[in-house]
Amino acid sequence: MDNHHDKFIKDRLMVKANAIAFLEVTLPKDVLVLFDLENIAITQSSFITDDNKELFSDVVYTCPMKNGLDVYCNILIEHKSYKDPYVGFQLGNYIFGAYNQQIKDKKPLKLIVPLLFYHHEDKWEYKSIDTFFEPFSHDLHRFIPIFDILFFDVKSLDDQAIWDIRNKAISSMLIAQKHHKDFEQLFDGLNRIFESLQTQDERNSFRKTFVYILSINKKDASSIALIKKNLSHPKNKQIMTLYDAIIEEGEAKGKIEGKIEGKIEGKIEILLNGYQQGIEISTLAIISGFSQDEVREILVANGKIK
Repeated sequence: MDNHHDKFIKDRLMVKANAIAFLEVTLPKDVLVLFDLENIAITQSSFITDDNKELFSDVVYTCPMKNGLDVYCNILIEHKSYKDPYVGFQLGNYIFGAYNQQIKDKKPLKLIVPLLFYHHEDKWEYKSIDTFFEPFSHDLHRFIPIFDILFFDVKSLDDQAIWDIRNKAISSMLIAQKHHKDFEQLFDGLNRIFESLQTQDERNSFRKTFVYILSINKKDASSIALIKKNLSHPKNKQIMTLYDAIIEEGEAKGKIEGKIEGKIEGKIEILLNGYQQGIEISTLAIISGFSQDEVREILVANGKIK
């Protein structure tokens, strides 16, 4: 999945301190007490097969247990920004594929604990696989592959609970997810978090959250107008200053990129005209600053050579 929501959340959760803070909030207490979160490891590997790439954007942690035994769990976090009634079947396919991969790699099996993280304004009551087979006789239910999925809807946390999270990367992420359509609540919450920031790392992390909010709304003129309106409220003055700085940087970056693109286009035009006049590729490379391979690619792309 290639969208702003998934990229933003994955970026937040691939930091160990953020992962611990997130799991402390989202895991049920009876499950949380079993894990040694301080020794959690974020894995860069993924269990996603080619068939599932359009369905999942996973974050996987490997975590030892507190019981002292040499046992580990894989904690899988799957994010959904929309209701998907068949996600249980998708996760089942994913989980058994992951177990098969562990068997293929001849590694000790790690139990997989799936956590489904949902954010959307519509309420979603997750339904397990067995609920789809209710018309069948109860005697046949033993053939249904039943497993638990930990379902976390960000709206289940009240704002005070989010503000109380000491890790500000996670608190700002959750506020952004919970109120991404309610700008008044969103910026009042962010302003409160912004005022509590103490370190440069926290401010840099908060800035990423704010850039995410702007990026998911930049194509919607009405949303941008509402953002500006809410930011102009006196109690959001500090956030407005940050907004102005980000917009100014974005405009400056755009101008620089525009100039660079203009210069490149100019070089390509000179290169094409030069080739038309019979100048050799090696000479064109020296004149343009491109490598000879790049000159050939440009000439092919413009139909000058095959």
